[in-house]
Amino acid sequence: MGSATFRERHVHVALDLVDGGHHPAFAVGYERSRTDPDASPRTAPPGDEGTERIRARDLQLATDAYTRRLVDHAQASANRPFVLLDVEILLASTARKARLALRELELATPSGPTTLRFVGTASGLACLAADIRTAGVADGVTLLPLSNAGTVELLAQVTVPELHRAGFVNFDTASALVATLGGTTLG
Repeated sequence: MGSATFRERHVHVALDLVDGGHHPAFAVGYERSRTDPDASPRTAPPGDEGTERIRARDLQLATDAYTRRLVDHAQASANRPFVLLDVEILLASTARKARLALRELELATPSGPTTLRFVGTASGLACLAADIRTAGVADGVTLLPLSNAGTVELLAQVTVPELHRAGFVNFDTASALVATLGGTTLG
């Protein structure tokens, strides 16, 4: 077997950022002082009409939904969309710290995952995003930070650069993601 082309390896990564984070605790004012009161929902590429989002609580359900989307589009003779799996994320410097942060959110407002959830390190998230593409679960991910505090910085400083260095995200996409996250340029 030959090596994979960049297009076959490319992970499509989008961000769905809202004030504070996606966890329901932020809807009732949890730690509003740590968030930007003027923040508005932001999405980073891809976000065009050729992109579809799916939600699934586990990787098998996501794979099934992805396959159905591809079959539906093939039967309709439509252009193949990029199918992105929504992933709720909470990042910290260690997996333990991330789990403790989730526990704090859950104590404030108990809720369960609404789609696949990743709680851990920024490097671990980079591996998960690459694995989702490589295993054919989806073409990429839409990241939904449960809490922006800490998570956004780690995405810009670690996750996106690691995906770029590994060849899963091209320079233009990585730069756009880092800029949306308020980070500095890629080094």
